[in-house]
Amino acid sequence: MLYKNQKYIFYIIFFISILFIHDAFTNTYIVIREKFNVRLLKNTGGHCNNLGYGFYKDILKNYSDNSDNIYTYNFNDSPSPHGYFFDFKKKNSLTEIVLIGADKKKLEEFLKKKFKIIHYKENCFYLKK
Repeated sequence: MLYKNQKYIFYIIFFISILFIHDAFTNTYIVIREKFNVRLLKNTGGHCNNLGYGFYKDILKNYSDNSDNIYTYNFNDSPSPHGYFFDFKKKNSLTEIVLIGADKKKLEEFLKKKFKIIHYKENCFYLKK
């Protein structure tokens, strides 16, 4: 009888130690406290770095009419934020693009294709024909 209780106590201690090693209590608190958008901006999405999630979201909120999906070129070593906002019911826009992490040379390529800069921040640009 005593052996079974010791076995259960061992499993409980082992489980709790795994939770502490992986910092599960702090991570759970952060998930409960902060909204998804805030966590994404702080940790992976960034504004004009990484995914460019914040810049793309600002464009959709302030400059675009949201009738079409705006294609994004991400020149950083990260995927595009396009997937977070893509709606398969909408068609892809041929007149609007977002450039994330674009240098001067990349920007000039798009300006030669008759795009105009509508909004920019750091190395992120919203272009429209």
